Amino acid sequence: MVDVDVEIQGADELARALRTLARDLRPEVMAAIENASKHADDLFAAGARTTLPSQGGLADKVADVRWAIKASHDEIRIHPDDSPYDLTRINEGRLLHPVWGDRDVWVEQEIRPGWAEEPTERQERAIADAVDEAAEHLAKNIERTT
Repeated sequence: MVDVDVEIQGADELARALRTLARDLRPEVMAAIENASKHADDLFAAGARTTLPSQGGLADKVADVRWAIKASHDEIRIHPDDSPYDLTRINEGRLLHPVWGDRDVWVEQEIRPGWAEEPTERQERAIADAVDEAAEHLAKNIERTT
């Protein structure tokens, strides 16, 4: 049997860099997501005010809804914190409301769909860009330490 010894130059530095990456990546990415999400409420409010009917106050009521962005290791969820409205149905262009003067009779009204689409896409792009920046920043820090 033949014994072969292989020595990899820089293996200790690589191992150290990988440990640093594992330790620092999550907090850096989570901070980037949080920072990028600061304007979610404003984006959704603008989408509601420019797209939804203002008569009856729907646009302003939906614009007042606060949004939460929750991140886990494999997904990011953007959802309303607490809303008395069926925002999914409203986004689909269907609004259920009582008939004026008779709160016992409800009707479904068609409205312009997609009020949340553009704000969601803008928020997704902002988060993706922030995560990319955080990863690049961390990679540069690792390069400097090796």
